[in-house]
Amino acid sequence: MDAIEYSNWIKRVRMDAGLTQAEFGRRILRYGRKGAWESFRRNEIGNWERGENLPQGMETFLSIALLDWENQHPGEKDTPETRTRRYRFVQERMQKVLGKRDFYCRNIQDVLFLHVSRGILSLPEAMEMTR
Repeated sequence: MDAIEYSNWIKRVRMDAGLTQAEFGRRILRYGRKGAWESFRRNEIGNWERGENLPQGMETFLSIALLDWENQHPGEKDTPETRTRRYRFVQERMQKVLGKRDFYCRNIQDVLFLHVSRGILSLPEAMEMTR
C-alpha cells in the first residue's frame, strides 16, 4: 500500500465510522512524548487524509485498524473466535500497509496492550498470550 492508499484507507475508516476529523482524532491514540496516551488534533487528521505526515506509530496504526474492524463488524459478540478473527483482520491490514514483514511477532506486547485498553482482552489473558 503506498502513501495515497494509506491516506485513503484512513479517511475511509473515519467516514465509515461517521466521525468528524476531530472525533476521529480523539478515538485514535498515540504514546506521547511525556509518557502518556494522547489523541490527535483535527488538523493532523486532515494532513493524513491529504497524504501528508502520515502516522508512523504502531499504536496509532492499531487504533485505526481496530476501528476499521469495529466498522465492519458492528455489535459482534466478544468470543475467543471473534478475538482470533479480529487479530487476523488487523494482521492483514498491517501486512498490506507495512509489507509482508514479521512485524507482529516483534511487537506482540503493543498489540496485546491495545486489546486490553479497548476491553477486547483482560490483562490476565494478554499476559498468558505472551508466554
